[in-house]
Amino acid sequence: MAADASSDSFSWRSLFADRLVENRGGKQVEVAVDEALKGKHVAVYFSAHWCPPCRAFTPQLANTYSKLKKDGKELEVVFVSMDRNQAQFDEYFGSMLWTAVPFRDDQLRSVLSRKFQVQGIPHLVLLAPDSTVLCGNARSAVAADPNGEKFPWHGAEEPKSWPVPWLLLAFLVYWLINTYFFPPKAKVIKIGTSSLINEQYGTLNLSILSRICEVVRDLHAQGHHVILVSSGAVGVGCQRLGLSERPTKLCQKQVMAAIGQVHLMRNYEDTFNALGLTCAQVLLTLDNLADRSQYINARNTLTELLAYGTIPVVNENDTVAVQELRFGDNDTLSAQVATLVEADYLFLMTDVDALYTANPKIDPTATPIHVVEDISSLTADTSTTGTQWGTGGMATKLTAARIATAAGCCLVICTSAKPEGIVEILAGARQGTRFIPLQQSLKGRKRWLLTVPVRGSIWMDAGAMHAIRDRHKSLFPVGVIKVAGEFSAQDAVSLCDESGQEIARGLSIFDSKEVSLMMGKQTHELAALLGSGYHTDGELIHRGNLALLLPGEEHHDSSEEDDHSPKKGLREKLAQRFAKPPAEAAAAPAGPADDGDNDVSGSCQASSEDGTNGSNTPRGRPAASASQYQQQQQQLGAVACAAEQLRQTHLAAAAAAAAAAATHRELSPLPRPLC
Repeated sequence: MAADASSDSFSWRSLFADRLVENRGGKQVEVAVDEALKGKHVAVYFSAHWCPPCRAFTPQLANTYSKLKKDGKELEVVFVSMDRNQAQFDEYFGSMLWTAVPFRDDQLRSVLSRKFQVQGIPHLVLLAPDSTVLCGNARSAVAADPNGEKFPWHGAEEPKSWPVPWLLLAFLVYWLINTYFFPPKAKVIKIGTSSLINEQYGTLNLSILSRICEVVRDLHAQGHHVILVSSGAVGVGCQRLGLSERPTKLCQKQVMAAIGQVHLMRNYEDTFNALGLTCAQVLLTLDNLADRSQYINARNTLTELLAYGTIPVVNENDTVAVQELRFGDNDTLSAQVATLVEADYLFLMTDVDALYTANPKIDPTATPIHVVEDISSLTADTSTTGTQWGTGGMATKLTAARIATAAGCCLVICTSAKPEGIVEILAGARQGTRFIPLQQSLKGRKRWLLTVPVRGSIWMDAGAMHAIRDRHKSLFPVGVIKVAGEFSAQDAVSLCDESGQEIARGLSIFDSKEVSLMMGKQTHELAALLGSGYHTDGELIHRGNLALLLPGEEHHDSSEEDDHSPKKGLREKLAQRFAKPPAEAAAAPAGPADDGDNDVSGSCQASSEDGTNGSNTPRGRPAASASQYQQQQQQLGAVACAAEQLRQTHLAAAAAAAAAAATHRELSPLPRPLC
């Protein structure tokens, strides 16, 4: 096709500046724009070496270009590179037969991309000799007419797609379903001190920190809610003060934590800000989670932070906390955070890639354990402790696994040397060690019990363990064989089997000294043992205050429903609360209900809805004296008399009102009909 006459006065310099480059003898040579393009159709080709579709389309374009040139058609292709550097451009352009915009002219390449509205590559635009756009999607034209029989192509459009309104509607429906019917579960990632702090030099490993933040960014982009539990504050504080070893005194550790926490969060803030994310610092202590109201408030705060698209960075408030600095290196804290937000995954990132049958650093025969379904049957080496900068170890990770799996969260131990493995694990890759959550996870109050600080432990025999784990009964003194630690009444304690393995946690009704005295005793022996000042039905821990960490057999306990049924009347509760004076209760002989078999089975004896023992005082605490009891009886009688008088008054008033209404109806005329 002959060039348009108007093209004689047209100059391609208005579009491509003065110079283009072409390949001659293996070298790039500059040519004048008008010399190369005057009177020709020009195909502007946007492409890049790193783009696989581009590398697939370029040979097709070269084949069509050669055929058109052979047929005498006036066509020239101008390559506009989208490569990242000069080396990629040189390698890619070296195989091309046409001209190109010099790679160094970044401004011209950007202007051309905006002018032709390039949204994806490869992109090919065909221009007439006077620069009029003939075909905005010449790529499709080349694919449909590879021999160029219909050249020059006119009017080819972009491939048809769904109408925009339907796409928006489909996206809205998808968002509503996922938001309200399938809300995303949170992913908790815990990074240990051994990973953040270089053990040899004691410095912060910024490379690992940056890569972990990038993984968080990737998960966030996929729609996951992510919470980061970070250790390392003490180690960073030591680095800032130039200490070569971690201090041993508690006050010194807290000083290091106060100094290091600021600098650690500054690094997180700078890194997340560079990735386009906002992070928030959340400081928690075990005592915060022990209080039910603070527990709920912390859960609501984390939930709102996630709803705003923020990345919470959680750490133990080491400057004031005492217990967490002595154990766990935040392993326990991360499990409690996962329990708090009902996360479905908890990743413990450490310096080993999995849980092994032996210490892999000293035993070459150690093999990794990829899946753990029952922690109680686990045979693995947990003797390794933390580094000189951290306080955790594999044993604390197993403790965290018991807490997380009991709450329905899958815990994964993986290596911090490959943070990208988290994304691969979520995609189904077999990496690290995966602890399978219990099928019946804890809910509500029992989930909260997992976060209450443990102050001691109570060891049980096989009968008591069976009653608690398989029959969901309360714990009685007859099944206790050992007491460890010092704890007060209503403190949380660990319940362990005869081997010392923790199977449950609960709130003790008695303190450690009282439990030691009651250990192994039958219920009818407790009154003589504790004295008449105590009023108890024998329970050490009520089943409503027990949270199982290990699975047991299915068992339906109807007595629990009966004891806690809302249908229990007020008269029965009052009768239970003021049944007998303490003196009579102490002198009463033991009946069949105090038999030792009932103690072992853990049956709940007259436990009231509020967890008391049927008196005004908590179960197991000193009861009121006889004179106080008589005063209570007199007060109760006076209240009952006043209530009866008030009831009679209301009945009389109701009768008078009914009589007045009847008289009014007799005297009132019939209503007039409406017109």
